[in-house]
Amino acid sequence: MSNQNNDMFKSKVLGHPSGLFVLFFTEMWERFSYYGMRALLVLFLVSAFGLGGWSWPREHALALYGTYTALVYITPILGGYVADKMIGYRKAVVIGAVIMTLGHVSMAIETHHIFLYIGIGLLIIGNGFFKPNMTSIISHMYKDTPEKKDGAYTIFYMGVNAGAFLGILLCGYLGEKVGWSYGFGLAGIFMLLGMLQFHFSQNIFGEIGKKPVKTEGDEEDETTKLEYEGDRLNPFTMFDKIMIAISAIIGVTWVLNDPISKIAGPEYSFLEIGGIDYSNLYIVIGLIIFFILLVSRILRYPKITRDRMIAIVIFALMTVIFWMCFEQAGGSMTIFASDYTDRVMAGNYYTIFLIANILITVVPIGIITWVLFKLFKQTFKNYKLANTILGFSFLIIWGIVFWTINRDLNSTSYDIGYKAIKTELTADAYNMHESRLDAFKETLKNDGSFSHVYVQKGKKGVEPITPAKIVYEGKEIKHKHSEKPVRWDREAEQKKFDKEYVEAVLAIENTSKATIVYSEKGKEKKLKMSDLYFETVITEETEYAEGEIIVDKKSIIIEPVKLKEGQDIVAMNAGDKVIYLSKEKEKRIRKAAKKKKSDTDIVAASVVEIKKNELEIPATWFLILNSLFIIAFAPLFSRWWESKYNPSAAAKYGLGLILLGVGFGALAMGASSIEPGAKTASVSIIWLVLAYLFHTLGELCLSPVALSYVSKLVPGRMIAMMFGIWYIAVAIGNKLAGLLGGQIDAITESYSMQTFFLIFTLIPIGLGIVGILLTRVVKKLMHGVK
Repeated sequence: MSNQNNDMFKSKVLGHPSGLFVLFFTEMWERFSYYGMRALLVLFLVSAFGLGGWSWPREHALALYGTYTALVYITPILGGYVADKMIGYRKAVVIGAVIMTLGHVSMAIETHHIFLYIGIGLLIIGNGFFKPNMTSIISHMYKDTPEKKDGAYTIFYMGVNAGAFLGILLCGYLGEKVGWSYGFGLAGIFMLLGMLQFHFSQNIFGEIGKKPVKTEGDEEDETTKLEYEGDRLNPFTMFDKIMIAISAIIGVTWVLNDPISKIAGPEYSFLEIGGIDYSNLYIVIGLIIFFILLVSRILRYPKITRDRMIAIVIFALMTVIFWMCFEQAGGSMTIFASDYTDRVMAGNYYTIFLIANILITVVPIGIITWVLFKLFKQTFKNYKLANTILGFSFLIIWGIVFWTINRDLNSTSYDIGYKAIKTELTADAYNMHESRLDAFKETLKNDGSFSHVYVQKGKKGVEPITPAKIVYEGKEIKHKHSEKPVRWDREAEQKKFDKEYVEAVLAIENTSKATIVYSEKGKEKKLKMSDLYFETVITEETEYAEGEIIVDKKSIIIEPVKLKEGQDIVAMNAGDKVIYLSKEKEKRIRKAAKKKKSDTDIVAASVVEIKKNELEIPATWFLILNSLFIIAFAPLFSRWWESKYNPSAAAKYGLGLILLGVGFGALAMGASSIEPGAKTASVSIIWLVLAYLFHTLGELCLSPVALSYVSKLVPGRMIAMMFGIWYIAVAIGNKLAGLLGGQIDAITESYSMQTFFLIFTLIPIGLGIVGILLTRVVKKLMHGVK
């Protein structure tokens, strides 16, 4: 052991150098900021404008989310290279943390949309500097004690999950319950504190990471790099370099163009020429070029290396599909939690959830605080400022935790009443106010749904109905959709189809004789058009005609305020429900509406009934289940991998994919009651809990062992390059997650929410079975690597 490492091991915490725990807490705050922001991003983008969000379509939000999560796995390749060759690991970590702090600050600014884009860009760049170099410092710390490295990475991995847990829990709560900027801002505060703690304690690492270190073998001649008889080098040819450059440029530009073309509009797409979108053809060409490059290089390797590289390619394909499905967590699954899950806990469920939530919040933070005191004992004397900053960070954490618990304990549930206009599609329905008529036309054009009252087992209920066609006087009235390839031709024809459809529907003189044909669970059903209606919540800006039907509506609010029955309150229409507004929120909404010259959507409401023992779970809360399940089950899986029953690599991958698919199968079962096109529902939370459980079990089968197998299968001289390629595979999976997740509305409107989740059920299970069937083949390709 070198003198430097010997000195480092003199100061220990839980049998490891104190420096490891400096990295533990630095990484914990970075993951706090990353997962805290990630939990909020999609919800913020799709949230109503009046609630501080941007009212984006889900497809647009998930396109941006997919690009962000993809690029954070690509930039570490460049950041690691810069640290290795130019500035060293420690400086790279500090630079990355500073850039990410600025990114979070930018995202917390609500004055202009540009700040969110700047913030996301800074987070991507900062992550590139930060992420790869933390693990590089650990690797050098344990250079002379490899037998302790597995334990060190396990402790470090717990820091990752502790940060994810706290970030999602606290940033998510503040963002949803108080305001989005508070959640984004909190992520930035802890990123800054983590950077300062690392900066002021970095001398604990001695010379490690101070300056670029030559990699092993830099001064050796090429023959010493060969690892077995018959091995040979495979230098990159000019053809290889050209193909790498072309495929990289195509990949990155396509990833960036996807959200730009959706959010800013097709006219800003640099892959749309003459009104024809070439983005799909463009990325296919990029994939073909990359495939040619991959095949040509693999064929030039000697047999053993070639076979092992083929095994890595098989694993990489499984990895792409795994992350494509798994990363629905921050996208479509968060939307499902927010809009389709019954998150209100009442009665005994209220008590059970409150106690469980307090325990799963306080106990993990208590354990981490205990580790903090252990670190203080060893390092406070020499690193007072760094430890003071770290201690201050935990005071803030405990303060926010107790504030959230107190807020939940003092929140009260109220039934509030407000007014809405009920517009029935009867013979005289078209005498409605002009604004209602416009809304009716837009619903028809967009193939939207109308409400229908049904009676089942003596109980009334309301379900959404989306007409597939209308039959009147023997004629079918159906909405046509243009299939022209050129965009402006397609748009012009669609406008014509929309106009014809709306005029045909408005020409129906007796809606009680018109039949609506719609699909329900794959079966064609019919009912009278006069049985349908739609409702419009009456806001400050709502105008209505004489004779329109005014109905009473109810909604639930759960707030830490004391209200009385009959008390008038100010609320806001948020589409599917009405939100309580404090004076501060009301003022902010009025100011924003005035600035944008838009409606406030403010509703006059009153308290109808006071309820007790009810609370609403934040939609982001479900994301913490992944971290909790990892902490709970990781030791069991570790013991399994060390036992005689340790599965082969292909079997682990296959099992991981199957478990992932089973999780989505649970969501598909839960979504079976949601009608096609529905924007809201009240599915039990148990389906989300089961989904996260199986997803985590799948992750434990695949994720922790992935890089381990890469490092074992490729020659040592190629490890850095292959890790880079592996991160590209993860990035592709993340981008595909956003791309496919963005189809949630299109699929649920044409088919059902159950169909959407069944796609993510069948694909990984099918590939997982193939992976298990390939066990012998892959084992042969690995040539003895276990």
